[in-house]
Amino acid sequence: MNWENVAVSNRSVDECRTIFQHLISKVRKYRTMSEILTDVMTDIKQDGFKPNSKDAVHADMPKKPMTAYLLFAKRRGKKLHGKTLAERSMILSQEWKALSDEKKEAYQQKHLRKKQEYEDAMKAFLINHPEVHVQGHSVKPQLPVPSKLFQDSKLPKILSKHPEMSHADAVKKCQNKYNTLSDKRKLRWINKAKTAYKDYLSECEEYLKRTSSGNFKPSEFHLTKEEQRILDASLGKPSLPPKNVFLYFSQLNKEHTAQLSIGEKSKTMSKLYKDLPEKDLKELEESYKQLVQSFVEQYSTYYTNLPDDERIKQETPEDYCKVYHKILKSKEKSNEAAESSKRKRKQSSSEKVVSKKAKAEEETKSDESSSESSAESCPKLMLSPSSSSGGSSKLDVSNNSRHTEITKHSTILKSPVSNSTLTSPTSAKKKEKSK
Repeated sequence: MNWENVAVSNRSVDECRTIFQHLISKVRKYRTMSEILTDVMTDIKQDGFKPNSKDAVHADMPKKPMTAYLLFAKRRGKKLHGKTLAERSMILSQEWKALSDEKKEAYQQKHLRKKQEYEDAMKAFLINHPEVHVQGHSVKPQLPVPSKLFQDSKLPKILSKHPEMSHADAVKKCQNKYNTLSDKRKLRWINKAKTAYKDYLSECEEYLKRTSSGNFKPSEFHLTKEEQRILDASLGKPSLPPKNVFLYFSQLNKEHTAQLSIGEKSKTMSKLYKDLPEKDLKELEESYKQLVQSFVEQYSTYYTNLPDDERIKQETPEDYCKVYHKILKSKEKSNEAAESSKRKRKQSSSEKVVSKKAKAEEETKSDESSSESSAESCPKLMLSPSSSSGGSSKLDVSNNSRHTEITKHSTILKSPVSNSTLTSPTSAKKKEKSK
């Protein structure tokens, strides 16, 4: 502290420094046990128990067991005195790799026994100390999960075969194995989880009685989408079809885009779908409609055949197939619209044909009437009926004179007129006077 900057009214700097040092010397420099315990309990309630912190390790907490390799190193390392840490690590690693599988298996079995003892001791510790929260360990009942049950059964075998493998890598290997299982083998673990769920509920009841914790509630049985599909298929429940024609097309052709990324898949599928000919598109829509219709019928049958206690847990066909009922109705409406337009086109084309026929008939009638009128205006030569006496036919000359007059007039009109025959009125008068 810079006492030159300290200023108190009616007190010099030296007086302030002397009084301060006298007061500090009288302050207690220790804490009682009751004060320490009070602070510890306050920190535990506020921040929780942190096992990774060196000053937060509980005295009664059991220690983690050593791995198979560490058990070997502890036994073999006693004979490597005088070596540096790096030299010992290299020698132990080489000797462990050269060790036979039988000897490795012995160390692994010893590790598994120690691990089981540790887990039992940890459960007892957590029951006796419910205020302590240890990462990775909980006294609360654990919800059974198919993949976790598979992992718990296979993990010790993997670690025994590959002791150099870390726990995280072994867990990842178990998960990959489970994902590659067939539907039939996965179903076995799903059924095991369903059976274990009943034990889980009874464990939850015991836990609530023991701890009287109001915040804890048992979890519902949960499966992934793939696991639920496998379970439904085993019970006869049909799988959901795609929600539209494009997704149905993508499902049918997913093998063509298996090696592509998600973005490239969508682009490729969109292009293939747009390039479909109209005939193929109609066939695809019809196939999709049949698939949806079959799904609706199958689910109705499945729901009807369920026992009463299981039927309550399932959705009704009306609710479960609501989306697909809309799809079928829209398809029916589009089909009706197409049929009505087809009927209209057919009706209009038939009306056009009828109108064309009527027009042609009118034209033929008008031509016939015009030909009849022209025939009536022109006289014709008629043969008189044969006489009873001679039997020879005679010409009917009733209109013969009229016919000759008409022909004369027509020939006069048609004949060319010479300049000499045409005379003006003045020239005609002069001729009369000369006469």
